[in-house]
Amino acid sequence: MTMKLPKKITPCPILEAVVELRFSTSLFSEAIFGLMYDKVKDDYKKFEKLPILQLPEAVRENDPNLKYQPHYKLMSDDYMLQIGTHVISLVHPMNSQKIYKGWGEFSKEAKTVFQKAYKLGVLGTVERLGVRYINFFDGDVFGDLTCSFEGPFKAKNRMMGVELQEGPFKVVLQIASNANVQRAGETGIRMGSVLDIDVQYAKKIAIDTKGDLTKIMTEGHELAKKTFFSLLKEEYLKSLEPVY
Repeated sequence: MTMKLPKKITPCPILEAVVELRFSTSLFSEAIFGLMYDKVKDDYKKFEKLPILQLPEAVRENDPNLKYQPHYKLMSDDYMLQIGTHVISLVHPMNSQKIYKGWGEFSKEAKTVFQKAYKLGVLGTVERLGVRYINFFDGDVFGDLTCSFEGPFKAKNRMMGVELQEGPFKVVLQIASNANVQRAGETGIRMGSVLDIDVQYAKKIAIDTKGDLTKIMTEGHELAKKTFFSLLKEEYLKSLEPVY
């Protein structure tokens, strides 16, 4: 039986949503940034260089922990766009004072950015497409989850991480009960739990004009959403006023 997924719950737990492309390219880093900036500067008026640019290019290219790190970040009113030699990612919201607008608007902006990268010839072969959601709940949420955390001891702070394989997607799930955040519109710091769901399509994608990226991105989002709601016990979900 297919699980019926809510359209929204209250309060919205999403702190941050990210869509990331990792790719091969024949262009230099500065060329990629210059081309992209020229196309997005009307919307992303602020930008800054990131500290990684202080490292030699040879180090950045040959260290697998650095190769896919962004070199620049650009800001609009609602989004943060990060660009590197082998990565482009869109982040929404870019800080805790922004409210998530929904997948419809977020995915539309991601499609626009990625289409510009495609038309500019920035993308060679896409090596990974990721859709990630970081969610926050007040208090310790472990008792309200369908997964269990058991052992011969009582833990004040709990953390767990698992990797799941769903067809061509890998789901990296991390849960922690000792997070503190400042939610949108609030001045105080809240203590609670974080559910971090990162869905990755790690097969190489030969880009064409048939909407390959859009299709995979949409499937990744649906899997992230399904994973999220499958973690919540039925009674806890009801307390969040789900709208179907």
